[in-house]
Amino acid sequence: GTGDATVQLAQEIADLAEANPGCRYERALITHVDLSASSVRIAAERLRVRGLIPSAGANARPSAPAIRLRVGNVLRLPYLAQSGQYHYINMVGVLHHVDHSRAALRRVAKAALHPNGTIGLMVYGSLGRIGIYAVQAALQLLHARGNTSGGGAEGAPEARIRDAADLLQSLPPGASWWRAPAVARSDEALGRMGGAGLFDLLLHGLDAPYTLPQLRSEAAASGLRVAALLTGKLYDWRAWLNFSEARRHPMLMERLARLSDSQAAGELLSGHVRKHWAFLRHYDASEQPAGDASLSPCPNNVSESTLAVLLKHEGRPVRWRTELQGQPMLLDLPRTTSAMVRRMDCRRQLRQGLAGVRQG
Repeated sequence: GTGDATVQLAQEIADLAEANPGCRYERALITHVDLSASSVRIAAERLRVRGLIPSAGANARPSAPAIRLRVGNVLRLPYLAQSGQYHYINMVGVLHHVDHSRAALRRVAKAALHPNGTIGLMVYGSLGRIGIYAVQAALQLLHARGNTSGGGAEGAPEARIRDAADLLQSLPPGASWWRAPAVARSDEALGRMGGAGLFDLLLHGLDAPYTLPQLRSEAAASGLRVAALLTGKLYDWRAWLNFSEARRHPMLMERLARLSDSQAAGELLSGHVRKHWAFLRHYDASEQPAGDASLSPCPNNVSESTLAVLLKHEGRPVRWRTELQGQPMLLDLPRTTSAMVRRMDCRRQLRQGLAGVRQG
């Protein structure tokens, strides 16, 4: 794309290198690959503005990692990894737009991913985007070859974009499109990103979504496993039951809890997973247990305002209303949450944080 992940990684590495000069973080190599030359140019300019790559008359920051920007598809990664395989590969929004995605993932996993590396992945979810795919299918019918009413399959993209906009404006409140309000009210759907945004949402030539079991199957075919889900709560079947009723059926609850893939059941019960955010690793990659006290935890996507509220309630349990992919969630956080979050700085070990919570 236009460099969101590339800029973030490069900036974080440069900051780490400045804060920890002895660790030599600046030796890292980042490779940015995208099909669009325009997107690559935008990414390059964003990096220049931050001093992460050289600009006219100025060198890059000494702490900046080496960065290569290339035009091409994901299958170029194995060729670009000549100096060694990648420890982290960002594949957000890629696989569902790749023809023969299973073969592509297998090639990347075998030839480009380090044996102990990780792929950060986002693919579209089929259940949470059902309204989108219904509209996509309707537009495909409208634009089928021989249909002269709306631009045709060979017609100008502008005509097809106009059809998509007109169709969305004509949908009644009960249409499946409105099942995902976050999409229906998105900048792409409302035309704020121009014709390109609407085209990408509804007229893309290749948009192949996944259920969680399908994603796991595709990963397994490449010798990979889903090591973690970034939004795991969305797959928790307990979050999608009316517990005041469900607790009256203990046998049902017990059988749900015993399911070999309870997360698949959660996805089916919710119907709200629009995107699967996952980390993939080789089956034989070494692992540190999540509770390993030598690890240094980092707060993930905790805003300053959220942190302020947590600290205000330190020492007390917190009931937190939030949203995941546009769906309201209610989280009950224990009284130690605030104190533990305050001690997470990506450097302090878990055992040190726990000791501080016990003492304080």
